[in-house]
Amino acid sequence: TLLDLIIIRRLPFSCVEWPEWHAFIQALNPEGNTFIPTSHNTIKQRIANWFPQAKDIVRKRLQLSQTSIHLAVDIWTPLSHNLLLTICASFVDAQDHFRNILIAL
Repeated sequence: TLLDLIIIRRLPFSCVEWPEWHAFIQALNPEGNTFIPTSHNTIKQRIANWFPQAKDIVRKRLQLSQTSIHLAVDIWTPLSHNLLLTICASFVDAQDHFRNILIAL
């Protein structure tokens, strides 16, 4: 669930290093800081390990699309001055929910 929170809410991987984060975890569970990751590198590694499974989920959702899949491209330059290009797919899934998912970065 920590990875979901970081990915869905677009939190920096380093949020697990924030003192406020550790205080929050401590408030929820006094033992929490013994098993919650404390390094952004740990989060990066866990996401890298989870990526093949997530990629397969996206592939299956695209295959089960009830509509045509529409692609959109966006380009921007963040503060790091690296050019970023994204490709998003928009479609209606098998449960009749509109989806707009990132398929390439």
